[in-house]
Amino acid sequence: MSTFRSSRTQREAARGRTLWLRSALVLLTTASLVAAMFTVATDSAPANAATAGVLTGTVTGAGGAPLEGIDVHLQRSGTSPDFASARTDASGRYSIDISQVEAFDYTLAFTDLTERYATEYWNGAATSSQAQFFRLTRTSEVSPKNAELELSARLSGVVTGSLPSLQVDGVSATLLAAQTGEKVASTTVNGGKFELRSVPAGSYKLYFSPANSSLESVYAGQFWRGASTWATAQTISIDAGSIQAGYDVGLVPGGGLSGTVTAEGTGAPIPSVYVSLTDPQGERIGNTVFTDSNGNYSFSTSLRADAYKVRFFANPTGATASFVTEYWQDALFESQAAPVVIAGTSAVVKDAQLAVGGSISGTVDLSSLAGATVARSATAYSFDAAVGEWLAQNSVQASPDGHYTITGLAPGTYRVGFEAHSSLGSLGRIFSGGAATVADATDVAVVGTTATPNIDMVLELDITRLDGPDRFDASASISKQSFAPGVQVAYVASGLNFPDALSGAPVAAQAGAPILLVQAGEIPASIKAELERLKPDRVVVLGGIDSVSEAVETQLDAYTTGTVTRLAGADRFAASAAISAESFGPGVATAYVANGLNFPDALAGAPAAAKNGSPILLVTPTSIPAEIEDELERLNADRIVVLGGVNSVSEAVKTNLASFTDGTVTRLAGDDRFSASADISSKNFAANAPIVYITNGLNFPDALSGAPVAGREEAPILLVAPNSLPESIADELYRLKPARIVILGGVNSVSPLVAGQLQDFIVIPES
Repeated sequence: MSTFRSSRTQREAARGRTLWLRSALVLLTTASLVAAMFTVATDSAPANAATAGVLTGTVTGAGGAPLEGIDVHLQRSGTSPDFASARTDASGRYSIDISQVEAFDYTLAFTDLTERYATEYWNGAATSSQAQFFRLTRTSEVSPKNAELELSARLSGVVTGSLPSLQVDGVSATLLAAQTGEKVASTTVNGGKFELRSVPAGSYKLYFSPANSSLESVYAGQFWRGASTWATAQTISIDAGSIQAGYDVGLVPGGGLSGTVTAEGTGAPIPSVYVSLTDPQGERIGNTVFTDSNGNYSFSTSLRADAYKVRFFANPTGATASFVTEYWQDALFESQAAPVVIAGTSAVVKDAQLAVGGSISGTVDLSSLAGATVARSATAYSFDAAVGEWLAQNSVQASPDGHYTITGLAPGTYRVGFEAHSSLGSLGRIFSGGAATVADATDVAVVGTTATPNIDMVLELDITRLDGPDRFDASASISKQSFAPGVQVAYVASGLNFPDALSGAPVAAQAGAPILLVQAGEIPASIKAELERLKPDRVVVLGGIDSVSEAVETQLDAYTTGTVTRLAGADRFAASAAISAESFGPGVATAYVANGLNFPDALAGAPAAAKNGSPILLVTPTSIPAEIEDELERLNADRIVVLGGVNSVSEAVKTNLASFTDGTVTRLAGDDRFSASADISSKNFAANAPIVYITNGLNFPDALSGAPVAGREEAPILLVAPNSLPESIADELYRLKPARIVILGGVNSVSPLVAGQLQDFIVIPES
């Protein structure tokens, strides 16, 4: 069995060259833009200033004249809808509020509804695939994004058909960039005429295609002047601001393709075999069809004169799954496939015989998968010597337990890949032999029609989860996965309340020790088992007898050969002072102060305190308890840092803290507990973090045992909601660029949806 810790593939950049007729561009039309979408910039917006949370710029036209009324659309990469829009004022300036944007890559589209100027993308790009993207967060300070637009051109013509009885209205006229094949403009023929507007200057090819079933069954698509292939299509040069007419075309009928698919050896017809057609540019032509009960297939689309590749493939989950996928004349790869030539209106018949193949099966261990709801696919790759690459042959969806069987494989050598993915993208990949790529995978042989079993793998993801059925089991699990037997000390605290464990987190982190959670009067079975495994040299109880009873303290003697001691006080504040006094000497560099009546700020601050060798002392929102004042006097810290906003620790308390240090008293805070945890992280942890911990910010148990682990590893803890990723946390994760994320808690604490979103922020370090 192979084990591999996957380096999740980063989001692929948009390819620079897009094959013709494969554009994902959604063209902006006047019907989709309404005045209610726009925010007009005010004269007070500075032309060249960078203001946090605002994106500004100036749009000019010919000769540098400012353009009023230009619509500016902020678009996120990978999606077509606008995130936000604005309209330029009389000085050509625009302003877009980005204070609520998700941390992501964006571009701008500049559109003139009067169509006098051509649509342009940032930075001077005529098409979306050429657009330059830039990263935004809600606090970004972005330099002005200015644009100088060119006058648009117009192109028109007349479309006729060879069958007078069939109207050509509904035919699409599409302008394709000559260099990339990307769709630049498109319109529909109306009354036998078309006009393409808002066309930028450039070189193009003009393609006409039937747009409904009645036209598709008669007329074939073609380029201007009757060319049927991309190579023979004439290139059109268009100048800025030009108006060009006379691009007329007469549509003609095309050819047809049909045939029968039977089983090799028996000649029996094979139903439900899918048949697809691609042209020399690799573009899919028409819809995929499938064979009927007699094995017959037929393309209803009228085909233009060209040379096509025909592929026959069985449904991997159907009754015909055992048949080998192939191209016409028994080719396994498109590069080796014989072309099927369509000329004029000929009706071409191409039959195929499919052979029964072998299979590969196995199981992929998904126990480390953070998200519970994912798709799982297994793929067999074979090597195409003509192109020098391992290409996917057959794929199948694996069962929830990771079992897969890939059928319909011709005899030969394969490599197997497995991928788990959520709706947001890939969660990780692994290949046979535990390889990160198919190029490095081990070979798997398929002989005849036999099965090749036991190709097993283990998929370990960059997001893992430390949890258990309850808070005590979770505490034991976190300890077991983080600490080896023979620790010098184990700390024990109440799992039913948070103050003692959080005050003890920096101390435990510095000691390289776990914090284990117990009930007031009982040691849970999972904690007993973990103490047996750890065999600590000594045990320290955090908190008074109301938190952890004397009976429990006595029982703890059985799990150490050393002493069992207690750090406690009359209440949570006195306990906090006692823990600090036992562990930190006078003259510490920093003392952290947090609200002792709520947990989020102290939880998020615990790793920072551990990293800096500092205590966390608990106060009330409006006062400093006497025991904490005494401890602050003793510590005489060089500075004091308040964790949380004014609702957690008031300004009055912050002011009073100044009397306990000769240095500064500062505050790490935010609008809420989530942004406060982000602020604490940003002020204490550098980018390119090896690991980041994530936990539920609305409940405390999962993170109590995780805080000392994060502190020991000098890693931040960020707080999230159970079913959503706060924007402030997304921004901080983007800054941190973690190589690994660990979730503290189960799927009810941090949902699979959030786990999937977190995967987007993993950045694998370059080796």
